[in-house]
Amino acid sequence: MILFKNKKWLFAGVITISFIFFSISKFQKEGKISEYKEETTKLKKIETVVFGQWQPKQGREIIGVVESEQETDVLAQVNGTISQTYVNIGNSVYRGQILASFKKTNDVTQINYENALANKEAVLSSAENVVRSAKIALETATRDLVQAKLTEDQNRKQVFENLKTQTNNSETTTSNILNWIDRILGASQKYRFENITGRHEIGSSDRVNKQIVKNLTEELVHKFSRNNELSIRAKENDILKYGSEQLNFIRSTKKVLQKFDNLIHGTRVTSNFSEAILEGFRTRSAGYLTQINGEILALESTIENAKSTQKRSRLSIASVENRVRNAEAALHLADSNSNSQITAAENQVRIYQKSQKDLEIRAPFAGTIIEKFVSIGNQIMPGQRVFSVLGIAEQAKVSVKLTPDELENIQHSEHVKVQFNTNEIIEIPHANASIRINPESQKIQVEFPIATLPDNVYSGAFVKVLLPLNGVKSNLLPISSIAFEPDGAEVLVVDEAGITKRQNVFIGKVVANAVSIIEGLNDDDQVVRYRSQVYSGEVVEILDN
Repeated sequence: MILFKNKKWLFAGVITISFIFFSISKFQKEGKISEYKEETTKLKKIETVVFGQWQPKQGREIIGVVESEQETDVLAQVNGTISQTYVNIGNSVYRGQILASFKKTNDVTQINYENALANKEAVLSSAENVVRSAKIALETATRDLVQAKLTEDQNRKQVFENLKTQTNNSETTTSNILNWIDRILGASQKYRFENITGRHEIGSSDRVNKQIVKNLTEELVHKFSRNNELSIRAKENDILKYGSEQLNFIRSTKKVLQKFDNLIHGTRVTSNFSEAILEGFRTRSAGYLTQINGEILALESTIENAKSTQKRSRLSIASVENRVRNAEAALHLADSNSNSQITAAENQVRIYQKSQKDLEIRAPFAGTIIEKFVSIGNQIMPGQRVFSVLGIAEQAKVSVKLTPDELENIQHSEHVKVQFNTNEIIEIPHANASIRINPESQKIQVEFPIATLPDNVYSGAFVKVLLPLNGVKSNLLPISSIAFEPDGAEVLVVDEAGITKRQNVFIGKVVANAVSIIEGLNDDDQVVRYRSQVYSGEVVEILDN
């Protein structure tokens, strides 16, 4: 009977103690829940871009040529014989300048003077041909040098834009990997106090190597943060040097990832750490190893391509520069020989020259002599062409060749700008385009009328046409918004509830500092601008753009 009473009191005591523990546990949970709710009310503020409305700020430069709309033939007014010409093809003239003089055919002339004039004209013609050939060779070499520099500069820009894009990709990959390792191990202050699944189990059987991986991760996280502060200036000043530094950094990240992968594979399954959870860590680690190997290979190839392009560009330009120097020397020699021959012929003319009444042919306006139809001693009649003058481009146009996309873009954007060799820049309000596409180049001839040109700008001058990229609609996104995962490119889209979600996209070509999106997004989708700063599933607040 006593034993039964003791058991009864014992059972009552157990019930009482259980109730006390249950009350304490419930109080602690409710406190934690309220504390969690208080934390989650503080939303992360982020920047987004609206798909279909965002455009990069950079434009594109295309080489154009100034063309004149004023070309006139100078005609003879009377019968006569040319006694002298004062200009040659390529000479610049002012309005009223004497171009040639002649005497009437019914004047009495002396045979010796006529012969001397004919001989002098022959010498001049021969000398002009030699000098003109030398000038053409020099002009051709000079144009080739300008074109070579432009071509090599465009190639270099394209290669280095690819390098800049590849470094951005490697930075994104590096950031994702380091953040993942940091979250699991709590290496830096950023995630050290978060309760992360696997933090205590991963590497628990090898604490020495686990501490080594933590130290290396913390060092790389700190270095990555410091590099990001200097990355923009470094990329603009010396992208090749920065790309090499980034290659070394991503290789260091790979070594840490391999050590962390060894920790994962050395982790044992426990009651608190199932095989399924461990397999998830293994799969993600393997995916990151594959991704970082691909990034290293791509960055190595891009760097080597940039170095080769830089070297090839220097050699190509040096070769054309040698041609220019040789052409300059040939022109100098031709000028010297021509001057000697012309001086001898002129002395012969002076011996037989007599006083005679000369008539003059003058330039109708300022411009350049582009054709010469007479020589000394030629007989001419009224209405016969003597010279052709190309006017200074007071009513001029700039001619360029554009792709259909470029033409459509400028028709829906701000004014196109033209930069002359005097560094003066003007805006052009409209363009005149051909209706046909060149079948070989697949480009359209486009002309921009110019009302007034700067001083010392003539027909045939090369100019830079600055095309804006911004149009009515865009399929571009900044590179920073795109993550390159093992299964393809993706972005984060913010839905109406403010929750981020992953969205796979199919990307196209790189345009300035952006990438074209071919498929995967709808107009007005809110895309996270800096993909590496936000995780899928987060509730965020969008900053005003």
